[in-house]
Amino acid sequence: MGRPVLRAASLATVGAVAAGAVVLVALAARSPARPSSQAVSFRLPSLFSGPPVSSASLGGRPVVVTFFASWCPPCRDELPALARFAASHRGVAFVGVDVADDQAAGRALVRQAGVGFPVGSDPDYSVAAGVFHVRGLPSTALLSPKGVVVRQLAGPVRPDRLARWLAPSGPSRPTKAA
Repeated sequence: MGRPVLRAASLATVGAVAAGAVVLVALAARSPARPSSQAVSFRLPSLFSGPPVSSASLGGRPVVVTFFASWCPPCRDELPALARFAASHRGVAFVGVDVADDQAAGRALVRQAGVGFPVGSDPDYSVAAGVFHVRGLPSTALLSPKGVVVRQLAGPVRPDRLARWLAPSGPSRPTKAA
């Protein structure tokens, strides 16, 4: 094979891999994750120096859990808006989970986005996939004050959707992603 043929084959392979990744992200974004009926329990090391991030320390109020990674373009777009939303909703706990990411890159993204809530590191996807059944990034879950997943969304979440999730009628029972 000549160089032009190898180059064309290489470009075709890269294109196919990229197209496959886009399809997986699109499918994940369209597939609402299922809320649970039991409280979730997790414990992650802090992305920064500090105490571990755990579900035990969050009880008594609604909790928004956001799953992201620095290598995920939609995550990089979403995180600053979530940081602003969290700053204006003090009655709600927010927790970030940096998934399968380089820790230095994750810390840089969190700083750049202005995140003021605790962020845990989930390098092996064990909490994201094993506890929350996350199938794509970004993903967001809403926990009731008792720690039950009442809403979950695969794909970017807009502040107006979070506001509806947190409306005074509030999350009283598990429902499909709204």
